Amino acid sequence: MFNYSNVNLENLKKDLELSINECNSLVDNIKSLKNVSLSHFNELENAVYDLSGRIAFLGDVHPDEKIREFGNIADAEIQNYALQIFNDLDIYKKFNEIKIDISCGSKNFTAYTMDLTKKYIEINADYRS
Repeated sequence: MFNYSNVNLENLKKDLELSINECNSLVDNIKSLKNVSLSHFNELENAVYDLSGRIAFLGDVHPDEKIREFGNIADAEIQNYALQIFNDLDIYKKFNEIKIDISCGSKNFTAYTMDLTKKYIEINADYRS
């Protein structure tokens, strides 16, 4: 778990890099799977929001001005990163593919939908607890 009391810029940068690498691994895993379940997306979403929450917290409350500044800049970068991930067409298609058999012949169509729109992420980026 992340320790806020011993924060320094070097550790923050390492934590940010490790967390983004973890998210990238989750993205690559989802892209490589033939059958993707909701739990795969939940894991990715949780990792991104956990990272965002930790960094945003530092930007809001840490007593060191340089760390607050880093937190605010990194939080904006993480929000852009989240937009890229959740608007990636390969990820988007896998998340929204649903197959239903109603035994009435064979038809198919594509419908795109998601609650992680750019506006949704922008609204949540402004949220501070």
